[in-house]
Amino acid sequence: MTETDSPSPKAETGRRVWLGPLLIILLAFVWGVNWPAIRVAVLEVEPWTYRAICLVCGSLMLFGVSIAQRAPLRVPRADILPLILLGLLNVSAYHMLSAFGLTMVEAGRGVVLAFTFPLWAIVFGVIFLRERLTVGRAIALLLGLSAMGILMGEDLTAVGRSPLGSLLLVASAISWAAATVLYKARTWTLSSRSLAAWQVMIGGIPIVIGAIIMGGPVDIGAISTTGLIGFVYSAFIAVAFGQWIWFRVLQLLPSSVASISTLAVPVIGVFTSALLIGEALGWRELAALVMISAALFLVLVGRDGMETLRAIWRNRNR
Repeated sequence: MTETDSPSPKAETGRRVWLGPLLIILLAFVWGVNWPAIRVAVLEVEPWTYRAICLVCGSLMLFGVSIAQRAPLRVPRADILPLILLGLLNVSAYHMLSAFGLTMVEAGRGVVLAFTFPLWAIVFGVIFLRERLTVGRAIALLLGLSAMGILMGEDLTAVGRSPLGSLLLVASAISWAAATVLYKARTWTLSSRSLAAWQVMIGGIPIVIGAIIMGGPVDIGAISTTGLIGFVYSAFIAVAFGQWIWFRVLQLLPSSVASISTLAVPVIGVFTSALLIGEALGWRELAALVMISAALFLVLVGRDGMETLRAIWRNRNR
């Protein structure tokens, strides 16, 4: 991948060994904290309107930062159609499918289905990107999905009672995985920040249309301070900053490693929800944290992680 806003290829690649794992940890907290932020915000703002405003604000912020840093925003002709497809898969399809799915399946159950994303990303990566599925990555994936099942507990059996909602949520995971593979399959000339700005804007258009049709007006004055904080955090931190981090992670690490690492997001979300808005915390959450930590160790620090870092280091001057 080429980063047009990088200081120099050699300086950039010299940071890759430690930058990928660091960004993964940062992303887990950025998107994890977004869970309680969303929860408090959607209690006061209609969900479709909330999603639309967050995407518009996030896109404007990304464009503003790119312009301020004089990052190129012109999209090469060859990248136009792939970029449109990326935005539709990564933003439009994911948000719309998950939104409709969550009208039929409770959020706690739905997140387990949405975060089957790593499974699909690994399958697509092996088929289309010829990525190697190592034993370490397979074990890490199994640990992560098992942790999600533990978080669900007995509620997991209730998913089968809402087959259409469940299928929509699985489809949202597949669309995110397909976008991940599409991103990894190409060499983009735009910077990760500019790419994030364009794909959030493109993918946000159908969401805005949906909000106009199905959403409701927003009375800013009626929103509480807590709700407003959640709103601002989701729009400017989770959407804008989070999408940029995700693209940088995909540039630095194999899609299988990056996707497995996202399993830390719901666990962080559970713990921050307990800390910030007082949700229950018990043995299931602690067990899931241990299993996710083991999975991250395998793909980032263990033997498989060391192989990934060595591969990045060997390619540092390419």
